[in-house]
Amino acid sequence: MLFVYNLFLFFLEAFLKLASNFSNKIKLGVKGRKMQKICKPNTTKKIVWLHCASVGEFEQGLPIIQQLKENYFIVVTFFSPSGFIACSKNSCIDVAYYLPIDTAKNAHNFVQTIQPHCAIFVKYELWYNYINCLAINKIPTYLVSAFFTKDAIYFKPIIGGFYKSIFNKFTQIFVQDASTMQLLNTQNITNVTQAGDTRLDRVLQIANAYFVDVKIENFLQANKKVLIAGSTWPQDIIYLKKIIEIHNKDWQFIIAPHEPSKQAIQNLNSEFKNLSIYSETIKPNSNILVIDTIGVLSKLYRYADVCYIGGGFGKGIHNTLEAVVYKKPLMFGPNYTRFNEAIYFVENNIATVINANNNSLIVLDNILTKQEQIKVLIDNYLQSQAGATKIIVDTVGKNI
Repeated sequence: MLFVYNLFLFFLEAFLKLASNFSNKIKLGVKGRKMQKICKPNTTKKIVWLHCASVGEFEQGLPIIQQLKENYFIVVTFFSPSGFIACSKNSCIDVAYYLPIDTAKNAHNFVQTIQPHCAIFVKYELWYNYINCLAINKIPTYLVSAFFTKDAIYFKPIIGGFYKSIFNKFTQIFVQDASTMQLLNTQNITNVTQAGDTRLDRVLQIANAYFVDVKIENFLQANKKVLIAGSTWPQDIIYLKKIIEIHNKDWQFIIAPHEPSKQAIQNLNSEFKNLSIYSETIKPNSNILVIDTIGVLSKLYRYADVCYIGGGFGKGIHNTLEAVVYKKPLMFGPNYTRFNEAIYFVENNIATVINANNNSLIVLDNILTKQEQIKVLIDNYLQSQAGATKIIVDTVGKNI
């Protein structure tokens, strides 16, 4: 199986080079890996290496390195160009790299050059050659905020044995929930601790920090409720349009496209009248505001009465935690079952699932009648789930 894995990596590298001719995003990654020079860290501190796929995984790892930053030198690697571009300048990072493709040679060279005192992989970044090299060199290695379901590729016949060997090379695996822990235990993977999701600690940091957006506050009208729709896709707009048509007199709407490209903004302009753009001058009496700036959505949810999370009519919803920390009711489409927190929110009436059979007038009216009850439910959830970062940092600190 290792031969097949390494063969896959060979073809992956070839594919990325070919695809870079057609995708600017892939091109950035290929060029970034080619141009970077990985150097031995110039520090007297012990070195912590954090690896994450992209932006979302970095947000999960950030609370950990914030706690470790004062005493350790922080090296962060990204697989995705979007993660590297958006996060590599974060003040908690001492140096950032694209992760070289996971060949045995690259893994050996990287580990020997960086010489980390521990390594932390976020969520499901299971790169065999890197993890094996760390294990051979007896470097403590952790998987954090892991979440798996029984139908994941890691537990399929034949290939499952290969991934089991990877899981067992970790010093400790910190999982988000009891079901993931039980799943791993049934595979005789016992180096597992249920810690929770570090994303929650991160979004609580954001929610509790002082923030005022003058432009948003000038847009809002005192006598109207606010629905903020975050990370929306074209499929979401079909349903949002129905809601807006019904509630246009009593509500205002803030829409943040998943990718705020010029084309996405143009499409929204063609769908709605009297629409304002965040980066431009707000139109008088405008009822719809489109966010065309990246990086502000997680702070803006505080202005909502109801939060709509996009992606539920595609591959799956986006981050619900960054909205729920403001203790606001949630709405999203039917594709949410890959996320344990979303399942919890639906089962406990914190979130409403919308679909073609919903009457959007009834949906919003029902949600508003449950606001106080929902706040209590969310409070209970936050109190029970926060604290993953401390559990992980305490363990990592003991073993460095």
